[in-house]
Amino acid sequence: MASAPARSDDPAWAHGQVVIDAKNSSICVHCSKRINGGGVTRLKYHLAGIKGQVEACKKVPPDVKWQMKQLIEDLAMEKEKRKRLRIDIGNSQSLSSDEVEKGDSVNPTLSDIGSQANKRLTMQGQKEVTRGLLSTITRLVPDCDTQDLISGQLEEYKKATCDFGMPLAIRQKEKLNPGNNIMFFKYNIVLYL
Repeated sequence: MASAPARSDDPAWAHGQVVIDAKNSSICVHCSKRINGGGVTRLKYHLAGIKGQVEACKKVPPDVKWQMKQLIEDLAMEKEKRKRLRIDIGNSQSLSSDEVEKGDSVNPTLSDIGSQANKRLTMQGQKEVTRGLLSTITRLVPDCDTQDLISGQLEEYKKATCDFGMPLAIRQKEKLNPGNNIMFFKYNIVLYL
């Protein structure tokens, strides 16, 4: 048995040991229960006393139990925020149904096929950019409220860019210009959209 995976700094590993040659299995150091599958997350549920996925540990100290509950709650909140941010940015980049050319489904031309392939590649590239942008924002901006604010401003900016040259777009550009926004200077973020 080993104490913890080499690359893990999760506090839960102070209360569990890895079972060698058994993928994602661990043993609770408080009650010696073997936890199969789920890795450190299932160990946290065991230590926190949250029933459902695994039996609750009956010998864990109250402070450890509380700490594990906090870790699980923090993880759930972080996942929800990432999901919400991903949905916000993803929705702003998805094509509307009237933008997608259907072509002749029985006898598509080479042009139709090429056009659809280019649109798919463009959407795939946009999704990768979205993932990268989300990842960058989450790493560079520690405050969740500020992350939400940036996400909202990006959403407004993207809506305005589709009407490039229109008064709305010009107003939004002036309103969202990173040079005039203290938040962008605070975190040294420069976004080129």
